[in-house]
Parts: sequence; C-alpha cells; structure tokens
Amino acid sequence: MANLQLFDMMMEYEEGNLSEAEMLEMFQLLIDNGMVWSLQGMYGRTAKTLIEFGYCRPAMSQLN
Repeated sequence: MANLQLFDMMMEYEEGNLSEAEMLEMFQLLIDNGMVWSLQGMYGRTAKTLIEFGYCRPAMSQLN
C-alpha cells in the first residue's frame, strides 16, 4: 500500500470513519513498516495494546 493511501486511512481513522477491520489493517501496516513508532504517541500506544491483546502482530524485524 502506498504511503498516500495509508495517510488517507489515518485521516479516516482520526475522523472515526474506519470499520474495526480497516482500523486493524491500518495499524498492522503501520507496525509492519515501523512508521507507528514515529507518529504521535496515541498511535504507538494503540499499536502496543493491539499487539498485547493479539489483534495485531509485531513486525518481523521486532521479533529478532
């Protein structure tokens, strides 16, 4: 997915317009590309919680 599409998803998320499945897909993409850890704190905290509860998985690079 192109960064522009991901950015659009983030804007939709912040406006409350994503389904749960779309939100989880967006966070998994942000985790996989590492971007989530550079965004504002809410994104990183949410990603950490989603990983802890098994809704998302850590990026492969984070497992090594």
